[in-house]
Amino acid sequence: MLAIASCAGMLMSCHNQSKSVFFSGTLSQAFEEAARQKKYLLVVSENEQCPPCVTWNSLLTENKQVKEMLADKYLLYRCVRQVKGNEILSYSLNSVGSPTTILYNQRGEIGSIITGNKKEDELITELYAFENERSMFRFYTKRASDSNHLGTPPKAIEKSLQAMLAFQAAGNDTSKWRTALTAVQAAAMSQPYFYNCYLSAMLNNKLGDKSQSRKWALKALELTGSYEMLLYRDLLNETKTYADTTLTMENAPYLAVAQSKITLGVLKFREKKVWQISVYNKGKNPLLLHQAVASCSCLSAVCPKAPIAPGDSAIIQLSYDASSHGVFNRGLSILSNARNTIMEVAVSGVVE
Repeated sequence: MLAIASCAGMLMSCHNQSKSVFFSGTLSQAFEEAARQKKYLLVVSENEQCPPCVTWNSLLTENKQVKEMLADKYLLYRCVRQVKGNEILSYSLNSVGSPTTILYNQRGEIGSIITGNKKEDELITELYAFENERSMFRFYTKRASDSNHLGTPPKAIEKSLQAMLAFQAAGNDTSKWRTALTAVQAAAMSQPYFYNCYLSAMLNNKLGDKSQSRKWALKALELTGSYEMLLYRDLLNETKTYADTTLTMENAPYLAVAQSKITLGVLKFREKKVWQISVYNKGKNPLLLHQAVASCSCLSAVCPKAPIAPGDSAIIQLSYDASSHGVFNRGLSILSNARNTIMEVAVSGVVE
């Protein structure tokens, strides 16, 4: 019996963990190994620097009761979403900062989607339900037009999954590209998320249909919000070149900041610190700052709305509310149309 749990990456190697319980090959090799051992394949999809993901993996690998349940039935596999190629199911994730586990039944259908961390008893109950095909689950999806809504059906995720598999299996065979394109565009029509539309643009471009490639690229860019910019940073510039064939990365705007590491020093409790940073356009086309996404509600930023001409600078206004005592380390992601789509700024200090 084989039940496959898939993550955002299809044929990419995923990061190893120090514990040997996670399979260390590619996902396709994990499929083969699970089939050989006649086990379910459980894959955890997670982000880099994700504390809840560490907690979840600890439950899977260190909790005695969970380990006993998984030992003879499941092969565990771990994927990191930021690795290029691991995007296929990313749009179904509830949060960039939590793990997602997806389980397939023996017929190759999604049997359960586990989002975020669960307690020991909740996980065991869900695994029993999955094995007996009685799993009942609800999960939230994220996309630019509706950032938190219920409802991407498992069948739609399967369609996207099969589309990506078809593309990866095509290799350099043009006839297989056309077969893959059919699957990819069907997924993009039923689930018009960034990644599905990106795949359609990329495959049409490979097949020489620049008009269709541009159509799908523009659709992908329409669906690009802060979530997509954070998750698909390596794919956005590629998508832009499909949308505008005259665009070259050498001429694109380039974002630079005066300070990427800011130390606020010692703040008093409940103090509100206000300051500003300068940003520069070192590219050859106007720079547009979309927004600045902070890692907490205590840090906020206001970006200028006017385009920044090549060679010019502008000011971002920032504020920090010292609402809790102790040392703090916060992050700010500045999202733009630059070829370095996102710029990270670290903010640290201590509150007395």
